Amino acid sequence: MLKLNPLFLSVFTRTIEMKKRLLVFTITFLLLTGSQAQSVNINWFSVKGFLPQWNGANVQLLMNGAMIYNGTVQEDLFSYTGKVASTQEGLLKITRSKQTLFLPFFIESGTIKIRDEGKKLVAYGTTTNEDYQALIHQFDSLALLQSNMHFEAIKQYKRELATNYILQKPTSPISLKLLADYYYLEQSANDSVYYQLYNSLDTPLQRSLTGKKLEQDVKQRYAVANGRPAPQLELPDSNHQTLPIYQTGHFTLINFWASWCLPCKREHPALIKLYKQFHEQGFIIVGISLDTNRSAWLNAIKTEGLEWLQLNDLKGWYSPAATSYGVKLVPFNILLDATGTIIGKNLRMEEIESILTKTMRSQPF
Repeated sequence: MLKLNPLFLSVFTRTIEMKKRLLVFTITFLLLTGSQAQSVNINWFSVKGFLPQWNGANVQLLMNGAMIYNGTVQEDLFSYTGKVASTQEGLLKITRSKQTLFLPFFIESGTIKIRDEGKKLVAYGTTTNEDYQALIHQFDSLALLQSNMHFEAIKQYKRELATNYILQKPTSPISLKLLADYYYLEQSANDSVYYQLYNSLDTPLQRSLTGKKLEQDVKQRYAVANGRPAPQLELPDSNHQTLPIYQTGHFTLINFWASWCLPCKREHPALIKLYKQFHEQGFIIVGISLDTNRSAWLNAIKTEGLEWLQLNDLKGWYSPAATSYGVKLVPFNILLDATGTIIGKNLRMEEIESILTKTMRSQPF
């Protein structure tokens, strides 16, 4: 029987063990480096602009509102390369002299190309940007077919198209942007639908920076949606007396305005007409000013001939009344029925007149 030298056997055994360890290390190293390489490839993105009409212009790139690039178009081109974990909202701002253009787009893995199409900039080259451009083109084309519509009706038509897209594709970053564009930025949008659409979005979208911003807004807007009781607050009037902003038993129009707001001033004649037409039947207007200058506020009340109750805590946009009712612009109004329930928001004067004409006939005061 063959008998091995104990020393040789020991060396042989150690050699085999070392080879095993080397093999395990090699496999582990390849797996790790391969995984890292794949991750890097997924995360890299480039933005490349070909803008021959914008030589010398300043270019700024923003991701989720934070600037990531500030440069100049040179020899028709600009470019930027960075890393991103997932698809994010981007904004390109290009400025030359007094001319400025903005381009919302999506920052994602791949090469994003920017070109000038005369009256607008276009982003393409990656999946989400291609899909978004196609969708916007579809929206515009369908809206053009509705040539008999006025501006507000076309805007509402586009909002309906956006709503359908969001419901069909709740995981798409495009849906989050559409929700922001057609609901967050539009105070005339249906707050209950806004609330439902937000809740239909995929959880990662809700947890994004834009998603968290919308979450706060949608909760605030839903709290003052049509059919819900109006928040009751107290504010000082022009004589420093603290009063509630509405009382039940009357149809009340809460009108947010400011002395520096030209659209507000253009609306005042129609408000005065409404007040005189329906006041004796129980209709009340309460003006809430966002002025921070008391003298300017009081002077505007006098010069504009505003005879109804005026309230102002001089806190401007930070007034509890403005934040409670989700006011982002002025003029802005909320119509309450006699129980203090919200029945309309940001209504046109003719809409208010139509509602009052129908309701005042059936409700004695």
